[in-house]
Parts: sequence; C-alpha cells; structure tokens
Amino acid sequence: MSRFPVKLSLDASALRLMAFMEENRTDQRFRFPFSYSYPRNCCEGVSLIFRYLAFEKYGFDIAVWRGRKRSGEMHFWNVTNGGLIYDLTCSQFANAKPVIGCGHLSYHQRKDKPY
Repeated sequence: MSRFPVKLSLDASALRLMAFMEENRTDQRFRFPFSYSYPRNCCEGVSLIFRYLAFEKYGFDIAVWRGRKRSGEMHFWNVTNGGLIYDLTCSQFANAKPVIGCGHLSYHQRKDKPY
C-alpha cells in the first residue's frame, strides 16, 4: 500500500476515533483513565489507543511521543515513520485544534523520546 492511501485511512480513523471519544465521554462505553474528560488529561490513553488501532486495522506501526511543557506537564501524541503527526487531544490547549496527519508543528518538535 502506498503512503497516500495509508494517510487517508489513518486520517479517517483518527476522525472516527475522536467522534467516538466525544460520545464516550458521557456514556462511558469504553473506560480508560480520564475517558470522562476527553480531550483533557487523556492524551496518553488516546495516543496508545490510536497506535493500537493503526496496527490492528492497517498493520501500520506508529510511535507514541512524549513532550514536556516548560511547567513540566507532559503531553503525548503519535508520529508515523514518515513523520506525520497525529495529536487527537491537542484541543485541550487554548486556541489549538486536533492535529490530523500534519508534517511539522513547533510544539511537537520539543519531544523527549518515543514512549
């Protein structure tokens, strides 16, 4: 499978997962740490779920990256082998929107290491 169809598939899956997480926030069909507060405080769990989904559905291994704000607060997101960024909980921060398959974003370059 070429890179473009994989990106389109991952993008669609990311959007569907975000929609599910919004619904799940109230009905709690799928419980995980901080699932009730999506997108706040659940970036690690959502990033791990998206990684698992990408591997199970497409056989595509994506990494979970961790970064720290100056305050020491951690944030987690996904990065593909090709460097595409998926941050499905970025909207928890002021004036931020979810990141779906983008290449370079300044915050996401301040990373510690793969998780």
